[in-house]
Amino acid sequence: MLGEEMQCERCGQKEAKVQYTEVTGGVNQEIHLCEICAKKEGIEKSPILPQFLAGMAEELDKDVQKEEQELQCPHCGLSYGEFRRIGRLGCPSCYEAFSKKLKPLLRRLHGSTQHIGKSAVVGDGKKDELRSLRMDLERAIGEEAYEEAATIRDQIRNLMKEMKNAK
Repeated sequence: MLGEEMQCERCGQKEAKVQYTEVTGGVNQEIHLCEICAKKEGIEKSPILPQFLAGMAEELDKDVQKEEQELQCPHCGLSYGEFRRIGRLGCPSCYEAFSKKLKPLLRRLHGSTQHIGKSAVVGDGKKDELRSLRMDLERAIGEEAYEEAATIRDQIRNLMKEMKNAK
């Protein structure tokens, strides 16, 4: 591997920085060369792959931008792209129109897609904590994060025992 400071197979003097596969008679052979020998062979590090990947990312961005402009609220006409630009929804119907895009955003911002509100009762907060853990468990199961779900399940069990023993 190149990460192990392999020597150039042509000159044997310098570290191989260029690796390529030569196919001769249906047989693949990996060749490792230093930069000088690679230039002599007419082989240089190619910018083709980075350019290709950059082009792919640009095309994906164009597709996303096009989709965001096409996705519109039927009531007020606000596009999702416009919402992203201004940071505000146009009307209550926007929540429904953009729900697929908003749910991951809300989960990332608030940890949930459902508003819980503040508790009117001041106390030890165990019920709120239990409710929050149950929502986290649902989320973890939905995301198929089963190890996290098992940990949350155990936290719920321990909290329920604490609440039972406190009575």
